[in-house]
Amino acid sequence: MPTPSVHCPAVTPAPRPGRFVRFGRALAALAALPVVPVLILVLILALAAPLSAEVPSPPKARPGGGKWRLGCMQGGQYPYYAFALRGLVAGLVQTGWMQAPGPDFPATTESTAELWAWLAANSQSTYISFAADAFWDAKWEAETQPKVKAAVLTRLNQTQDLDAVLALGTWAGLALATTAHRTPVFVFQTSDPVAAGIVTGVRRSGLDHVFVHTDPERHKRQLRLFHDLVGFKHLGIAYDDTVVGRAYAAVADAEAVAAERGFTLERCQAARNDDVQKVLAAYLACSQDLAQRVDAMYLTHTWALSPETTPELIAPFLERRIPTFAQGGARFVQKGVLLSMAQSDFTALGLFYAQSLGRFMNGVRPGDLDQVFEDIPHIAINIRTAKRVGFSPPLDLLSAAEDIYDQDAP
Repeated sequence: MPTPSVHCPAVTPAPRPGRFVRFGRALAALAALPVVPVLILVLILALAAPLSAEVPSPPKARPGGGKWRLGCMQGGQYPYYAFALRGLVAGLVQTGWMQAPGPDFPATTESTAELWAWLAANSQSTYISFAADAFWDAKWEAETQPKVKAAVLTRLNQTQDLDAVLALGTWAGLALATTAHRTPVFVFQTSDPVAAGIVTGVRRSGLDHVFVHTDPERHKRQLRLFHDLVGFKHLGIAYDDTVVGRAYAAVADAEAVAAERGFTLERCQAARNDDVQKVLAAYLACSQDLAQRVDAMYLTHTWALSPETTPELIAPFLERRIPTFAQGGARFVQKGVLLSMAQSDFTALGLFYAQSLGRFMNGVRPGDLDQVFEDIPHIAINIRTAKRVGFSPPLDLLSAAEDIYDQDAP
């Protein structure tokens, strides 16, 4: 991964494991691909302008003395929550709210809990602290979720010792973006907060004490790029048919782009289950079913999809030479998915998080902050998969791609 222009080296989010080939090395891998006219692409990177290095809200002492005390809540373990928290820390260092972490900082962990524990014990700041006893994890368990939510609300309404809470993900956002308390909440890493019902508006949350990062065009950008490149007529999508499941899978965005571009959305619904093996079995059945009906597949955020399960889930599509696109980023392309365009390395996004939190600590209500930030795109392609499905990548795409893999799914 190239060194980002704005980052704190000690807290740069961990690189994805495995080897990848850069553009120069990939040209050799392309020699075996059919020659096609080059598709003229508007470079996606131009869509997201980098943040200004100017600090809009300089560090400011907490009124009444002491440090700003932060808490954190998540629905369960998910690597991107840890990446986002590291990005926030890098942004707080960049904007002067805390000192750069030392060499023992867990810079490669995918565990938010481990990262939070380290910050609570070791972070150096005159202004903020990460409360050691204010990290909550519902572990994706249906029985645990209401208990965790009740415990957090009790803390916020009775103890009232936290100045703000970071809510990571859709479940945590739904739990805390409410009028059941008045503690400031910053919701990060949701798929579609409007469709999920976390907020009513894209630019403002509708609640004075709530801020929710939004990128309303994120998934539409993915789907338009995929359609531009592949030109499919029947796009497959599998999801849990609940409000939250549809939000995770960006179903509303897929429907909108399907209507805009004139392709058919082929669906398979897999009910949520706390038994991971049963969920995986349901999505494997969806893969087998959809592979009979589609000419392209959009792999969305689901309970079943992980880098470890990706090879099994995409096997039916590879067998039929069907192109695949991962909503979740390069981690899945490395495992055999053809394409992805997702968040880059959380440096710019983490700076946006930090600037938003900094403005709150300078007196702006969370509900008055602008929530929109478009992710800086990160395009990834798997050349070996391209050969297998008969896809010839345009040179424009390869020049824009940040990760170019040349390996089969394990």
